Amino acid sequence: MVEFSAEGQAKRAASITAAAQAFGFAAALLLGGALTQYAPWPTHLSFWVLFALIALLFAATWFLPRHVDGQASSRWRPRVPSVPPGLRPAFVRPAFVLASIAILTAYTHGVLILSLGGQVARDLVGSPNAFVDGAALSLFAITSGVLGIIARDLRPRPAVMLGAIASAGGMGLLALSVAWHGLLSFLAATAMSGVGYSLLFLGDLALINGAIAVERRGGVLSAVYLLAYSSLGIVALVLGAVATQRGLGLAVNLGASVITLLSLATGACSPRCRPDRRGVRHCRCVYAG
Repeated sequence: MVEFSAEGQAKRAASITAAAQAFGFAAALLLGGALTQYAPWPTHLSFWVLFALIALLFAATWFLPRHVDGQASSRWRPRVPSVPPGLRPAFVRPAFVLASIAILTAYTHGVLILSLGGQVARDLVGSPNAFVDGAALSLFAITSGVLGIIARDLRPRPAVMLGAIASAGGMGLLALSVAWHGLLSFLAATAMSGVGYSLLFLGDLALINGAIAVERRGGVLSAVYLLAYSSLGIVALVLGAVATQRGLGLAVNLGASVITLLSLATGACSPRCRPDRRGVRHCRCVYAG
């Protein structure tokens, strides 16, 4: 969405992307819960529905315009995600580092809320109905989608800072809900986590769009997502093993601690970007305190 957006419409593209993700999250939770609870083949049908949607998406994507460095091209080939030489080494380039930490923090919510959260919702809501549990979790997606539209004009720095604060607060509420078995605190935790996810995601896209040249943006976004999903897979496996061996409460608390630490790391290095004479935005870290 950001790559194909018109000039000056990157914020609009980022907010549409965030809203689309939120709609997909909510649809997956509600439709998946309904299919699991009321439809035949509860452990298989939802995956066949998802497969059909992916097939339709593949067909639609095939007809997207192809371009290379702004020029139309009929050739297409897979490429390894890469970071421009100007952003290396990554650990001294705040734009790429902060974008990576922000998207990693945002996506780790998916492990905690959408994976372990299903069992937490079942225990707290006290309902064996998968659709009811999915509806409780959909509050995460709904709040993230609404805020993604409202906060689309926020600059990267306040978006990332507020997202880090909301994420840490949501994790605190989630830990309390597990300790107290409180439904209201759990719903507040999912809503606050949705706010944190949305702000971090928007701030990440806006930061990359402002700091990276157009011809390099796709590769940098791919590299950031590759790092985020790789880390996400590791965290999911670790928390799943902990939940199985040591209990759900410990896994939730461990995941909440990881997100809180990532939020602190994100908030400690907030971006401050300024354009040069050519209009290219250059970002540097501004450390809290």
